[in-house]
Amino acid sequence: MTRYLAGRVAALLPVLLAVGVTAFLLLHLIPGDPAAVILGPDASAAQVARLRHALGLDRPLAVQLALWLGRLLRGNLGDSIFLRQTVAQAIWQHLGPTAGLTALAEMLAIGAAIPSGVLAAWKRHSRFDQVFMSAVLLGVSIPSFWMGLNLIAVFAVAARWFPVAGYESPLRGVGPWLRHLLLPALALAFTQAGLIARMARDATIEILDEDYIRTARSKGVADAAVLLRHALRNALIPTVTVIGTSLANLLSGAVVVESVFVLPGIGSLVIQSVSRRDYPVIEGVVLFAAAVYVLLNLAVDLLYAVIDPRVRY
Repeated sequence: MTRYLAGRVAALLPVLLAVGVTAFLLLHLIPGDPAAVILGPDASAAQVARLRHALGLDRPLAVQLALWLGRLLRGNLGDSIFLRQTVAQAIWQHLGPTAGLTALAEMLAIGAAIPSGVLAAWKRHSRFDQVFMSAVLLGVSIPSFWMGLNLIAVFAVAARWFPVAGYESPLRGVGPWLRHLLLPALALAFTQAGLIARMARDATIEILDEDYIRTARSKGVADAAVLLRHALRNALIPTVTVIGTSLANLLSGAVVVESVFVLPGIGSLVIQSVSRRDYPVIEGVVLFAAAVYVLLNLAVDLLYAVIDPRVRY
C-alpha cells in the first residue's frame, strides 16, 4: 500500500506540470493585455509599455514560462496582477464558499441517488422504476445554471424562503450559511444525482443476478438483508467511481452556479481573473483544480480496499 501510494503521489508531478504549461501557453495566446486593462482605454501606448515592462510581460514567452516554472518548483504560485496579494492567498480566500457548496451538493446528490437507485433496481420494471428513469433522464439533461435560475424564481422570488443571492460565512451561524447555499447546492446536485443514481441502479441490478444472491434468498434471508448486506456493498465500487468523478465535475459546475447566485468562490475568482487577464491567478486556479481532480481519483482508488477487502495494492 505504501509503495502504491508513493507511486501515485509521484505521478502527480508530471500531470500537474503538463497541465500548468498547457494553461500558461493557452492563456498567453488569448487576445488582451493586462497592462491595458489596468490603465484603462485613456492610457497612452508609452504608459502601457512601461507597465508591461514593470510586470515582465514584455519578455519573450519562453523566458516568462521559465520564470513561472522556477517559482512553481519553489512552491510559489506568483502574485496577482490586480488583487495585490499572492495567488495562494486569493485561492484560500475564495475556497470557503466553493468547498461548502461542493460538499453540500455532493451530500444531497448521494443522499438522494443511492437509496433511490438501489430501490429502483430492487423494483425494476415497476412503476417506481419507470418514474425513476424519467427523473434521471431529466436530471442529466437540465443544465445547472437553468435549474438555478428556476430555483431562484420559485423559492427566492415567489416564495421568499431563501435569499436571491449572496453568501454568509458559517462562522456567523449554520442557519444563514445553509439558507444561502441550499439553492445553489440543489442546482448543482440535480445533475450529479442523476448520474450517480443511474450507476447505482445498474450496478445493483448486475449484483442481484449473481448466484450468491439467489443462494441467500433460497436460505430464507430477509429481502432487506440481501439488499443491504450483499447487494449494496458489492455495487458500491462502480458507484464510488462515479461519485469521485461527480465531485470533480461539481468544481467545474460551481463556476457557473456561483455566478448565478453571486457567491464569492473560486468560480467568481476565475471569471474576474479572465476578464482582467490576470494570468497568475488563472494559472494557479487551473493547477489547483487539476491537483484536486487527481487527488480525488487517488482517494477513490484507496477507498476500494475499504469497501471490498479483496482489493489489494
